[in-house]
Amino acid sequence: MEVSGEVYSQARLLSQSFLLGIWLMICYDILRISRFFLGRNRWLVGLEDLIYWMYVCFSVFDLLFRLNDGVLRGFAVTAVFLGMAVYDRIVSRNMMKVLQKFFNRIKIKHYKRKNRRSRSRADSKRGDENEAQEETVPDAQTGQMGEPDDLDRNYSGGA
Repeated sequence: MEVSGEVYSQARLLSQSFLLGIWLMICYDILRISRFFLGRNRWLVGLEDLIYWMYVCFSVFDLLFRLNDGVLRGFAVTAVFLGMAVYDRIVSRNMMKVLQKFFNRIKIKHYKRKNRRSRSRADSKRGDENEAQEETVPDAQTGQMGEPDDLDRNYSGGA
């Protein structure tokens, strides 16, 4: 039993559509990863999405034009979206979770390192200020109770 050329070409269109959906999601993941690490303004994100979806439209049109003489087939468009969904559910979500954990670790380590440096600088400055403050605060305001001796200014008495 031999498969007709028409069935073969439609099966090829279906498989190519599915693979195109996967490829389109890989492209979008690259875009999302760049946004994740570099950050973007809202208008730039909108512009990138517009360009991406134009690329999607032209890619699907090119596929249909090359493999199916430009005839729109519902199963081909469905296969593109199915390929996108399968890639998103299996690969993309897990990869983004791993990248987010990785990015958070880097961010935390960077924050701790930065915080240590600022603390050491602040502690050295505070130490100088505290010493200067101790010299200028009168004994009556230091929180000690009782009356000072006249000889060595030690406090006697108190609660």
